[in-house]
Amino acid sequence: MENASKALIIAGAILIAILLISVGILVMHAVNEPLDETKNASASQAAQMFNSKFTNYAGQNKTAQEVTALCSDIIASNSTDKNHQIIIRANINNARAWYTANGFMSIINNNTKYTINLVYASILAKGKNGFQLTNLTDGFEVQWEGYGDIPSHVTDVMPDYKTEVGYVCAIEIKNQ
Repeated sequence: MENASKALIIAGAILIAILLISVGILVMHAVNEPLDETKNASASQAAQMFNSKFTNYAGQNKTAQEVTALCSDIIASNSTDKNHQIIIRANINNARAWYTANGFMSIINNNTKYTINLVYASILAKGKNGFQLTNLTDGFEVQWEGYGDIPSHVTDVMPDYKTEVGYVCAIEIKNQ
């Protein structure tokens, strides 16, 4: 009889220990959830702050001076923020090419009006890892799988190109 009561006490102690561990896990989860939400909100706010530097440039009938100012802001941003690089996709006289901001400044025509379109990185559909740029005005879509596997037509122009979801990662400039 003594062995049976000792076994019941041990079994009860084990059940209490399991219950305490479960409660501890629930408490940890409840504590971490607001921290995760705060972290996500902070990341979203950081992306909005970064993007706000360029949103005023978007639109039609932009002058060469506005495009030059945009390129200067891109150069400044790319030199200080190595994790959120911006590349230019030009569509000049229906010839499409990728440029750095420095490279594009050399082909700006003072007598031309431009349309500027911001392109944001978004996650690839179908559960694949990577980015897609789908906000291009001519319907052209750029996408690559793997956050490090950026296509050569981008890395040929900017070898150290990096971006994150939600950030302006390319700016399309088209002459009118």
